Amino acid sequence: MAETFGIKGHPGIDFYESEKKTFKNKPDRCFYIRYTDVNGKRQRERIGWASDGFTVTDCTRIRAERIRETLLGHEAVPIRKRHKSSISLKTFFAEKYFPDAESEKASAHTEKILFTKWIDPALGEKPLHEISSLDVERLKKTMKDAGKSPRTIQYSLAVLRRIFNCALEWKTVQGKNPVAGVKAPKFDNRKMRFLSINEAERLLEAVKGKSPQLHAMALISLHCGLRFGELAALTWQDVDFVHGVLTLRDTKNARTRHAFLTSRTRQALKAMRPESPEPSDLVFPARTGGKQKQVSRTFIKTVNDLEFNKGVPDPRQKVTFHTLRHSFASWLAQQGESLFIIQKLLGHQTATMTQRYSHASPSGLRDAVKRLEAFQNEKKVSKLVNKK
Repeated sequence: MAETFGIKGHPGIDFYESEKKTFKNKPDRCFYIRYTDVNGKRQRERIGWASDGFTVTDCTRIRAERIRETLLGHEAVPIRKRHKSSISLKTFFAEKYFPDAESEKASAHTEKILFTKWIDPALGEKPLHEISSLDVERLKKTMKDAGKSPRTIQYSLAVLRRIFNCALEWKTVQGKNPVAGVKAPKFDNRKMRFLSINEAERLLEAVKGKSPQLHAMALISLHCGLRFGELAALTWQDVDFVHGVLTLRDTKNARTRHAFLTSRTRQALKAMRPESPEPSDLVFPARTGGKQKQVSRTFIKTVNDLEFNKGVPDPRQKVTFHTLRHSFASWLAQQGESLFIIQKLLGHQTATMTQRYSHASPSGLRDAVKRLEAFQNEKKVSKLVNKK
């Protein structure tokens, strides 16, 4: 075995350096702890590699747990033995993670596509506890070499991170999330395209002839700024026709907010409202009766028929269902509405996401300075008048 070294100031903790693996441009370190078990035998337990996220602090904590177990008369179970029953990533995704995600969020279908296409071939057969940060780095490189966009790579890493977060929360595996130490590629994915009023009306008219329900969803997103997931989760108890208010519960930011109906959206909802719906009935159910998981292909086909995306290579400039919400906010900005109001209507937690709409009102800053100048001039005139 390679030579091990103690760590000054941390008794009972050793490490050895790998001759092949590196981490952060240095030889990777494998940590061990030493302690005496309940039977009086000296134990040397392997904790794990630095590249897997293990630190000296982790070793100190785990050693303290072993000593405490010994004092209580309990037999300690080493980390490696605890992981023997760990299932593969593929099995965990199929049997535990995806069924839960599918019932909770509309993005589960997209996550499954990314998992099947990229994550599964690279890591699917590995037991959860054997997947390291180095494995995740290799996955990132594989996707980059295949020409995948930074956004796709980042999304795939986010899916893998969520899978491990669930595995850790549900006690399926112990240790640290291997994705935590991997840097996701940076990119600007902010939607830049928004529809003109004329384009929006053409799109609504084309959709209306194919699906009244999809037409109502598109109209509400355009007029009220709702996300697809918020529309899919909307129930009739959330629709207040008297006050013209929609209650959006447990949104993307895990908060409840309100949207305000226009006369057209109110009429569209009234036209499709069943005679006596149950309060919990979905306003826009899937054909099977449950919650819609993804945007209808009819919408995508309609956009293609209208050639909105013809010859447009930049994903940020393509028209998608989310473009409707983006257009709602951009139109408000064009009319001179404050970014604070737009932020509240969109349900953004911070103003950072809303800043993108400042481009839609280029004269806003100049107008603000002009108003300040007029205010200053008014004060100057007032002082001159008072002196006289």
